[in-house]
Amino acid sequence: MRLPERLARPREIRRYDGLTALSCATPQGRRLVLVAEPEATERLARIEDAHARITSPHIPPVEDAGERFLVFACDARGDLEVAADAALASDLRAPYAAAVAFNELLMDALEAAHAAPGGAVCFGALGARNVLLGEDGHAWLFGAGDNFPLRLANGRFVSSSFRAVAPEVLLGVAPTPASDVYALHGILPTLVPLVDMYPVFEEAARGGATETLAAVRAALVEMQRDALAPAPEERVQSVDALRQRYRAIRALTPAIPAPDTSGLQALLRTWIRAQRAPRESAESEALSVFVDRAKRCVRVGSREAELARRGSLWRIWERLVDAHLAGEPGITRDGLVDAGWPDESVLPESASARVHVALSTLRKLGLRDCFVRHGERYRIAPGVELRTTD
Repeated sequence: MRLPERLARPREIRRYDGLTALSCATPQGRRLVLVAEPEATERLARIEDAHARITSPHIPPVEDAGERFLVFACDARGDLEVAADAALASDLRAPYAAAVAFNELLMDALEAAHAAPGGAVCFGALGARNVLLGEDGHAWLFGAGDNFPLRLANGRFVSSSFRAVAPEVLLGVAPTPASDVYALHGILPTLVPLVDMYPVFEEAARGGATETLAAVRAALVEMQRDALAPAPEERVQSVDALRQRYRAIRALTPAIPAPDTSGLQALLRTWIRAQRAPRESAESEALSVFVDRAKRCVRVGSREAELARRGSLWRIWERLVDAHLAGEPGITRDGLVDAGWPDESVLPESASARVHVALSTLRKLGLRDCFVRHGERYRIAPGVELRTTD
């Protein structure tokens, strides 16, 4: 559609089902603009109503509106899903204190949504697409009223990295605050590859035998059970109750860092710059890659990555290679899970984490410039000169 003259120089952030998010120049500065296709205009009304009722610095208010567009009072330039992929590619991990601040930000935003006059505004599903980022590192939770970043017009949910959906919402039940508790806690495992975890949690997960580690492990197991209970009535019922659980676990280790809000903002600035920064990669230069299937070895220029003892990594890499040679458009996350762990039933909430850890490891082994993400698929990077043994 043709935008009014007051919305100039549009830059696309992301296309959703029937909706498109743009960054536009306005008299007030650059603003986020959501434009609807003709068949999606009814969704705009729900979105506008929800954002008008929520008061939170982390959920942008509607500043202007037209027949098929909404203008939000925020200068978003991208979303967390794309920025996180760039961060993983560049090994830019979040310090634990910044990660805690991010979790607090999401909880603050959801509490404000649940306290909205006229009734709670609930999401039912949360993912990295719900988080918009500004160049200054500001973050906003997006999608109130319709959850269009994750929900399709037919009610189904997109297959996206870094997301969790409450089971009752998948079945078509309207979301509640308890649904958001599930979604909020459920996305944490998907974000683990992005975070430098505090050592005590890693030690507890490995079965450390000290009294403190045993207490932390028991608290984590109890939290997992109560936040992710399949039945909504058996779950932690509010974001505040969930917050108190998190704080109680952190209190078991007094030396644990406090939430670092300024550190989070600095981190997100770095991530969104990494998303936009040009990289010397296979997209701009030809890269010679030789795959020795018999030895399960990959040679990139003068470097070699040996994958013979890394079964899942080799299977994922080989699937990418085979797709490239067959002219396929790329492999979805689920396709990579099937390739990497063919004999396992991998739960959806852990699939994203497994794939991201695997791809991050391949990058660290020297294959950083050999593959890219394109939309919802992963593929061998354009410009790679690939040779392989039969």
